[in-house]
Formats: sequence, C-alpha cells, structure tokens
Amino acid sequence: INAEYMGIIFMEYAIFIVLIMLFITPSAADSEGLVCDLCIGIIEGFKSTMTSDFLTNMYVDYQKKNCLTWNTQQYCEENARYSTPIFYRSQFRAINSHEICTKKWMCSEYNYILDKNSDYANRVLKDTPPFINYEGQPDPLNQFRILVVADIHLDYGYREGYSTKCRNTICCRYDSGIAQKEEEKAGLFGHVGWCDVPLVTARSFLDYTVNVAKPDFILYLGDNPAHNHWQQDKKDHLKGLREFSEYLKANYSGIVYPVLGNHEGYPGDQYDFENPENTKWIIQDSGDIWKKWFTEESYQDYLKYGCYAQLHPGTKLRIVGLNPFVVLADNQFAWGNQTDPLGVLGWLENVLSKSEEAKEAVLIVAHLPPFEPPFNPYWAERYVALIERYANIIRGQMYGHIHEDYFGITKGRSGNGINVGFINPSLSTFIDVGISFRIYEMDKASYQLVDYETYRLNLTSSNKDRIAHWYMSYRFTTYYNLPSLSVRSHELLYQRFKTDPEVWRKHLIMRFQEGPDGEKIFKKPETWPKYLCHYVSSTITDLQKCLNITSSGNLDCLDYWWQKIPVCRQWERKVPSYQSSILLQYF
Repeated sequence: INAEYMGIIFMEYAIFIVLIMLFITPSAADSEGLVCDLCIGIIEGFKSTMTSDFLTNMYVDYQKKNCLTWNTQQYCEENARYSTPIFYRSQFRAINSHEICTKKWMCSEYNYILDKNSDYANRVLKDTPPFINYEGQPDPLNQFRILVVADIHLDYGYREGYSTKCRNTICCRYDSGIAQKEEEKAGLFGHVGWCDVPLVTARSFLDYTVNVAKPDFILYLGDNPAHNHWQQDKKDHLKGLREFSEYLKANYSGIVYPVLGNHEGYPGDQYDFENPENTKWIIQDSGDIWKKWFTEESYQDYLKYGCYAQLHPGTKLRIVGLNPFVVLADNQFAWGNQTDPLGVLGWLENVLSKSEEAKEAVLIVAHLPPFEPPFNPYWAERYVALIERYANIIRGQMYGHIHEDYFGITKGRSGNGINVGFINPSLSTFIDVGISFRIYEMDKASYQLVDYETYRLNLTSSNKDRIAHWYMSYRFTTYYNLPSLSVRSHELLYQRFKTDPEVWRKHLIMRFQEGPDGEKIFKKPETWPKYLCHYVSSTITDLQKCLNITSSGNLDCLDYWWQKIPVCRQWERKVPSYQSSILLQYF
C-alpha cells in the first residue's frame, strides 16, 4: 500500500510538470505573472507532500530497518528519532523552486548566486600583491607560546572497565557492557580505539595546560560532545563546552580564542538559517559562555555571524574565528544557499581588507579545513580566493575535525604554495589515535609561526599507574630537519614524502597520533597516492581532481578513518578497491 501511495504522488506531480513543460513557451515567462507562480506553486506543493508526516515516517522506518543490519536496536531507534527525519526533509527543503522554474524558462532570471565562483575569484584577486615567503631569523627569547586543542569529545558516559568492543559507533561506555576480557577493558584515562575521553582525562589536560604548559593564549577548535549523538539533546551539546570553558575562566588568566565544531549543533552538523529561532541558542549560549574572552565588537559579530575578528591585546595580531555551520556540506539547512548563507564571506573580506590597511597579521581559527570532507566546495572556492589575496598577512590557518596530525598547502592560481593549513591533532582517541594537543611558537616581531611541539598522554603507563603522564611527542623542525613552519618548508617536506619512504613512515606514525594506523598504511604502498593528494589540495574540488573522482559523496569512504565505519565497510564488499571511481555508483 505504501508503495502505491508513493507511486500515485509521484505520478500526479510528474503529469503536472510535463504539461507545463509542453504547453508553456519561453515567451510566456513572467517573473511576476501566473506562469511563474504556477510553476513555483507546483514545486512547493511537491515539497510539502514529500515532507508530510506520512512519507517522512515511511522513510524513517526504512532507514531504521536498514540500520539494524550493522547496529543495535537502541542505536537505530534513537538515531531515527534524532536525525533521520531532519535529513529526509532537508533534502526537499534544499530544492529552490524559483531557481528551477527560471532554468525551465517559467520565470525571469533568478539571482540566487550573484556571480559565479570564477567571477568572484577574479574580482577578489585582481589586485593581489606578489607573495612573500618569510624565512627570517626569529628571536627565540621573544616568542608567543600558543596552545591549540581540538576535538575533545568529552564522554560523560565513559566507564572504566567497560568494554572497548561493542556494536555501537562508540564504546567504553555504560551501555557497552562490562568487559569480559582483560585486554578489552577501558582504562581510567581512556582507550585508543572506538572511544572518546572521560572527564578525568579532560581535567588532567586542563591542569597540565594551566600549571605546566602555561601558554600565552589558547586556540580552542571545537567539538566537545561525545560521538553518542543518538542519545543527546541540546543541553548535552553544550555541557562539555560549558564545563571546559568555566574551568579555564576560573584558573587561566590568559585569553582563549574559541570556535564551535560541527558536533555542537543539534542535531549534529545542523544549523537552521531559514528559521534562526530554532537554532540560535547554539550561538547565543556559547557566546555568553565565552563573553569574558570577547571584546564587545567581537561578541556582537559572534551573535550575528558566529564569527569574530579580535586583536590580541598589545599586538598587531588579529585572531579570526569562523562559524563551522556556514561551510558544512552536511548542514542540510545550508543546501538552499551554498555560497554564503550568513554573509560570512563578505564579513571576512572586509576584515582582511581592514587588517591589510592597518598592517596587521592574521591567524585564522576554524574547525573545518577547506580541503577535506565535509567542507562545502562552493564556499571553499571563494574562501581560498580570499586566502590567496591576503596571503601576505595571513600567518596560518588552524583547523581540527579530522582527528589526525598533518597539513594542507594552500596553492595560488600559479600553482605555487602561498599558505599552510595546519590540521591539529585531537584530544579524543576516536578512532585509534593517541590523546594529543599542540603548542606553537610564534615570533612576536613578525608574527610568523616558527615551530610547534606536539604533546600526548601515555595511556599505557597512565592507566597502569593511575596518574596522567604527559610527554612531548615531537618537535616539528627537529623531527623533520626543517628550518621553520614556512610554506617552503612544507613544500620541501611534501617532496620528501614522495621520495623518501622513511620520512613518509615517520610522518604517518605522527599523522595518526602514534596510534596503530600509521604502520598499517605504510605497509600498503598502493594506498599512498591518495593520501598524498590531501597535502596539496587547497579545496575539496582540488582533492576530487587529484583522486580522479567526480563527486564528493564518496570522499569520506576513500579516507582510512572512514573506512572503519560500517556503512563504508558495506561498500568495500561491493568494490574491489577504494581507489576505483566505480565506488560512485554506490552513492
């Protein structure tokens, strides 16, 4: 019966649309007239019907049954309640009836995208100054120490002694069951595997930050909630952020420059631009929590854009924090306007222009890197044009999200590197990575990034001794034998990756935060080319070209991290190689 209902609905609208296409000619087009209104009305009616409770519930039931093939009953039921209805309805919400009717000559021109990406880039780059690669001699006694922490994923449901093996997306929790084998018991401070970090680890990190590391300021790159998203509600999505921030406000005298991650949205990845009242609590509540660290101008910008641009006190260094939801391809509320839903690009261009005039240096702080999924490719093209135009004042781009430790070289139109995006390691161990954070050194005179040290928690000894043992894992210039963090140093390092297997092996170990995956990938040289693409792709579009695929839909499953997810393992059974573009037919 359900299939018959679906067939009838589709047939009715198909007949309407075909009749219009047959009998309406371009000369009848009138953006204010009956033809245009009729076309828009039919498509809006289609959207309304397809998003009805009846059809939405059908879709949810189907997805729940499909989910049960690899997950638990609880997970599938709660996930169906949590995100499936929003995902289904958003697919139709993204249909722009006016744009479609314009393309079919029913309405006059619709200026949804005021100019194409190429036109935008041409305008932005028309007066770009020559790029200057800085290789100065910084004063080691006159440097900032900048602590960067990303992807904390604090799990309040973590339980020591519970199983590290389970059928849910995340284990080591009260609902994972008590471990029956010693080797499968979750430790006091965490477990390298399918687990997030417990509160005791987050508090140990904060104590170490305040009392030992003592940075001049902190960059806080978002993603506080654990990965049990199907069990969470709004208050859960800000609980860890609030506790983390309140501790720093009470115990750390310096400034923290924070940004949201995609997990702060509820449901995860979602922010409603059409009806801001539904989701403005994310920006409003986080802004109020962080208000101590914001100037009044930054606070007001944050409430409006989810972004801010703030001069660090007593310096000419401006920290620019960006909103993850405007760039997130997984945010279905942005599907109707994929170039600039909140006007953030216009705001950013204005900020960078004023900073250039004032001879300031800029450090960009964001959760999502533009050269990795799920960054919106349309936004990325415009964003990278701004990076190229203002490369001489942008000292670096700080990102998180990937739960790995590597970098991306931003290239200009000439094909040469003009900036570096640093992917900072995660505090979370999800999936199979060590607990990590980073401290950068920045020259106070030039504001150039000079070096960094990556720190980790030794989980084996910490769990055994029941005392946290933090240690410095490596220092960039020493580990790679390079002079600095400049663009040229990273280009040289990339060339070494391609020609020196030992350097590549050393890097893979650190890329996966000294987890088990670095050595595994090194032993599979047939996979190396696709990993190397990530270091020299400025945008998702560049990455697609390098990987020789035509859709970003399968980029996640091409990555080693995502190949561990059950849905990607399903595709693996159908496809002989992840490097094959045949994977496209399964998406």
